[in-house]
Amino acid sequence: MATLRDKIEYGLLRGLIWPLQRLPLRLSVAIGAGLGGFLYHPVGLRREVTLQNLRTAFPDMSEEELQQLAQRVYRNFGRMLAEFVREPRLSPEFLVEHVEFVNEDVLRQAVDEGKGGILVTGHFGNWEWMAAALCARGYEMQPIVAEQRNRLVEKLIDDFRAAAGVKVIKFGAPSVRQTLKLLRKNKFVGILVDQDAGRNGEFVPFFGRPASTPKGPAVFHLKTGSPLIFLASVRLGPGRHRVYCERLEVETDGQASDENVHTVTAAITSRLEHWVRRYPDHWFWMHRRWKSSHWAEQGARR
Repeated sequence: MATLRDKIEYGLLRGLIWPLQRLPLRLSVAIGAGLGGFLYHPVGLRREVTLQNLRTAFPDMSEEELQQLAQRVYRNFGRMLAEFVREPRLSPEFLVEHVEFVNEDVLRQAVDEGKGGILVTGHFGNWEWMAAALCARGYEMQPIVAEQRNRLVEKLIDDFRAAAGVKVIKFGAPSVRQTLKLLRKNKFVGILVDQDAGRNGEFVPFFGRPASTPKGPAVFHLKTGSPLIFLASVRLGPGRHRVYCERLEVETDGQASDENVHTVTAAITSRLEHWVRRYPDHWFWMHRRWKSSHWAEQGARR
């Protein structure tokens, strides 16, 4: 049952979305950037978490440089949200025109091989439009998404995705069965790999520090033989993006052993770090990415 807080949050969000959906795209995106900057300062929403993450990743940056980068992160995130809320009004033709793909043959080859594909990325660039653009191009893909605390907001987000042709898989035990079923049907599954996975995640290096990382992509890849494809969405301008497709070839013996899961997970995370280093203002630094790192660091000291 929705609480009073949930209803207030939902009402405020709907009030913000209404003009962003109806204003010209460039103006809407500019307003989104301004809102992102407002959340950084003066609101300060997760500002210290963001700055501490940036200090961890870029220890050689001055405090002034970190502050400037953090502001760009918030403004880019605001731009992404302003674009996302327009999804119900976007045609497949618009998405195909405004989201271009580089090395798309990687996706076509996966379809030809008949084992589907595991599309991995992070909260990087406009990952929502990227998913919608894939579906607009005719690829059968479903991303795995986490449940939101506010179920009213969650339904709103899922409705936006569905309007753009994106069906989602909710994270949890049933998602494993759904993922395997999709791969057997030669379809794609999208997985975000940059959320802290807790004490039982796979600890692999990310910006020089062990980060608890979801094992799912590696396990699915090793158990099914479905290819791993890394996607990176780079902003070109208001409402324009370029998605880079990379097939990840990780040398293992093909068994779903702990060692191989670690190797594959590390390779995926390494590609994410590569793209984040190239476009550091594109990534969602507000998340406590190294929240569980102390478990790995304590183990190393024993």
